[in-house]
Amino acid sequence: MNYYDFAAEPAFFLFLLEIDRCVAVEAHGRPCAECGGKLDVANFWRSGYGLPEGAVDECRMRFSFSCRSAGCRMRETPESLRFLRGKAYVSIVIVLISAVRHGLSPERVKALTTRLKVSRQTVANWLKWWREHFPSTDFWKTRRAYFMPSLEEMRLSLSLLEVFGNQTADTRDGVERLLRWLSAYRPTPR
Repeated sequence: MNYYDFAAEPAFFLFLLEIDRCVAVEAHGRPCAECGGKLDVANFWRSGYGLPEGAVDECRMRFSFSCRSAGCRMRETPESLRFLRGKAYVSIVIVLISAVRHGLSPERVKALTTRLKVSRQTVANWLKWWREHFPSTDFWKTRRAYFMPSLEEMRLSLSLLEVFGNQTADTRDGVERLLRWLSAYRPTPR
């Protein structure tokens, strides 16, 4: 199976859902980071843009918690392999569509974006995000030194996919490693 097959595979999203569920269970067991109070379940639904036909509805759920202490109500939303923070589409689609723009023919890119129901403007926005925003984040600035040789920032999504994919013979494992790494990303407040 190649990288691009994962975006259309409902079983892969169930796999990611189970990983996210394990992370959520662990987060739910911790006290509120703000006041030490108990955390209540406060899951919410995401749009699920980019989920393949046949993906269960639960794949759209974002695990989250809020503090039950009066006056606190701090929200804790644990890391997710399915969703990049601040993005409407599922993370694997954002990574793969952005990466293919650097390697596939325009016809194959068009076929993939049509299959995944992603507009040209959305792809353009993602490419801009990967080229201009992501490299300027604290997240990337503190982590880019781990990659030797340095990654090409103009094709960052493809470079990351190649690096994490080359760490293992199992394509699925490489994609999972990349999504785990990206799950720690938090947008900088404006």
